[in-house]
Amino acid sequence: MTRSTLLGSALLAFSVLASAAPLPQSVTPAFAASIHDEPVDGIGDSFNATPFEGLIRTQSTRADRAIQEYDVSAFAGQSIASATLVGRVAVNNAFDNGVRTFDFKLYAGNGVADLGDYQISATLVGTGQYHPPIDVDFTYQFDVTGTVQSLLTGGANFVGLRVEGSSNPNFPNILVGTDCHLDLVLGTPAILSFCTPGSAGVAACPCSNPPAGADRGCDNSAATGGASLGATGTASLANDSLVFTTAGQRPNGTSIVLQGTSSVAAGAVFGQGIRCVGGVLKRLYQKSAVSGSISAPAAGDASVSARSAQLGDPLVAGQHRFYSVYYRDPIVLGGCAATATFNTTDALDVAWN
Repeated sequence: MTRSTLLGSALLAFSVLASAAPLPQSVTPAFAASIHDEPVDGIGDSFNATPFEGLIRTQSTRADRAIQEYDVSAFAGQSIASATLVGRVAVNNAFDNGVRTFDFKLYAGNGVADLGDYQISATLVGTGQYHPPIDVDFTYQFDVTGTVQSLLTGGANFVGLRVEGSSNPNFPNILVGTDCHLDLVLGTPAILSFCTPGSAGVAACPCSNPPAGADRGCDNSAATGGASLGATGTASLANDSLVFTTAGQRPNGTSIVLQGTSSVAAGAVFGQGIRCVGGVLKRLYQKSAVSGSISAPAAGDASVSARSAQLGDPLVAGQHRFYSVYYRDPIVLGGCAATATFNTTDALDVAWN
């Protein structure tokens, strides 16, 4: 057998790009448990006994989900610059039932293992896979900053992790508790993702088209699960290297990078999506998507700060600006108005320095 290592395909890949920060504070699980469901009806029935506190299994007649909760009460009321979820899933028996896939979800915990944690509402933050007996385990590492900050802001003292087998059959596997930790860095991120429709007080998608996970806009007619907006570089007026990149748009179509002077906490219906960028709006760049993605500024374009100044909004150090990308989506979903032929990504809050 060989060992497979997976850098988590986190749905938050572009969530936070932080400036220099203190060393992370590592939080280990306050407890671990595995909840059994038989017959399978999506409701937890009983706890698995020791030594199967980390059991993950999916079969047609029974299923088991592993849960952990992390005590984050020491971070209550604080802003975090980053949060990283790290751990390992190992094979318990090397039956070859194909590639085994998993969903990793976070929820507001209460410090106690409850049967209801099996089905409690949770946010998908990453996926993973391996193939026993070829592989004996896989490691994961997910950027969960946006989700953890939302839970802290909502008053949670414990962050719950639930790991589910998403392929069927998928058995048996163990979430290895001794290898799991949640690493938190205090501070304010320079770039923060927000505006997941239907989550954390943001309005639900208007066309029965919810996003597939956190930090995405509403789903589109290409069924990508919603488009996301990320950024690389530095939001520095002295050395502006900021570049926006989208993923999950329709394969092609016109796209506009939008800048606003304020955020709209609850969002507003915007075509087939929800827009959380408000105030004085500037259309910074127009691009055509290629394979569902754009990047801006591109070679030959003015930098973000220079373009903002050109459009009458010169930036000052310490100011925040808010960004999203809206794009052409001519196939209207879910009974929305025929004129709603566009959609939008989630949004970024950028602190300029």
